[in-house]
Amino acid sequence: MTPSDPFDPFDLGALRRLDEHTLERRRRLLVQNAEDGREPVIDELCRRALPIIVTEARRRAEEKSLGREQLMRAVEEAVTNLQMRLRNPQRLGPIGEVAATLAGEAVDARAPELPEAPRLVSRRPDLRPVERVPDEGEESSPPAAGRVDEASEQREDSDPINDKLNDELRGNRIKRNDPENS
Repeated sequence: MTPSDPFDPFDLGALRRLDEHTLERRRRLLVQNAEDGREPVIDELCRRALPIIVTEARRRAEEKSLGREQLMRAVEEAVTNLQMRLRNPQRLGPIGEVAATLAGEAVDARAPELPEAPRLVSRRPDLRPVERVPDEGEESSPPAAGRVDEASEQREDSDPINDKLNDELRGNRIKRNDPENS
């Protein structure tokens, strides 16, 4: 800056009062000279661009059926790209147009989220008590069909397989594992 220009880049109130064209000119000059005051100017331009980035990214994300997570990533990417461009001394167009373009590019780079595949649930095992193990050449007989205990019908939250096993245990048709007798 020149001695006749009393611009203080650290005066945030003054930065917020500057119009976009003047702020852009100050940014280019500060970046070219690598002066310390460039960061507050860049931050102010980003602050002005953020609502435009969010609005444009949201509009485009809805068109592409992107999820919230992808929208947030696109916004972060657009803000990061804007900050990188603002740190370069090249002349930029109006900050609103640059922000909208970067937001559109960030959203367009994302593919729509695929719906989550259905999760498979394993089948409950079909367990039944064995009264007699068949010999090698002998076929096993199918279990008695349609046999349901009255007690298991009354309890809706009970498990029919466990009920059947409990009945078998009570009738002493099968024996519990007993570590003392083994």
